[in-house]
Amino acid sequence: MRTSPPGLGLGLYRARPTRDLIETALDAGIRHIDTASSYHRFTGHHDLAAAAGELLTEFTVSTKVGFFPGGRHSLDPRELARAAERCRDDLGFPPGLVLLHNPECSFQNIDPASARRSLAASCAALAEAAAEGVCAGWGISTWDAAGILEAAAGLAGQIRPDVLMIRSGLTVSARQLGAARVLIQALRPGAAWGMSPFGGAARDPVWTNVSTTQFLRAGHHSSPHQAGLRVACELPPVDLVVAGTSDRDHLRQLAEAIRLP
Repeated sequence: MRTSPPGLGLGLYRARPTRDLIETALDAGIRHIDTASSYHRFTGHHDLAAAAGELLTEFTVSTKVGFFPGGRHSLDPRELARAAERCRDDLGFPPGLVLLHNPECSFQNIDPASARRSLAASCAALAEAAAEGVCAGWGISTWDAAGILEAAAGLAGQIRPDVLMIRSGLTVSARQLGAARVLIQALRPGAAWGMSPFGGAARDPVWTNVSTTQFLRAGHHSSPHQAGLRVACELPPVDLVVAGTSDRDHLRQLAEAIRLP
């Protein structure tokens, strides 16, 4: 159960980092940036380091490994360990977290027992990287919580990620929300994070056609996006939500929204 107000992280899946965007995040009180080794055709780390410069040390940076050039996904422990080292080298310092990126992508054509063994080995590789100082912590990021639930539940008590990142918000199906809740209970991560609070479509008419402000406490006003972000902190309950935007004004509004009751 969350015991402190939720946090907000700047996600760079669709947004390319610029100096102005990084400065705006810093001014708005955001202290977390989320990226991945595969973002923007594997230039994400270099782009972030170049845009942020010395400001990057003001943030906790989480990144992800699992996707490789050519559209290949791998949970090979040796590949993951090398990828974690490249994250450190590309950023210029050990990232705060290296997350296993969508492990369900490697589970589609294997039996449950093999999936469980593969997940255990890949998590062990990242845990070892953290122990060796390649990164400060490790975790799992999954777009399809239901897709890893059986394998992960079979490892309950054997692995405990520092962070579990799952989809959150009003666009997530009941099936996925249920799977995410069970996954959190099974793995008992140090923290649960949400991502993609607008389902990757913040400009979809649904955000103006549906009254998301109905979920706020009476007497508090906001834009539909602000209310949608705040609700994403509760569906399921997470400690931090990662939201992506290239619009500086939108980022400021989201930073204000995280404090809405």
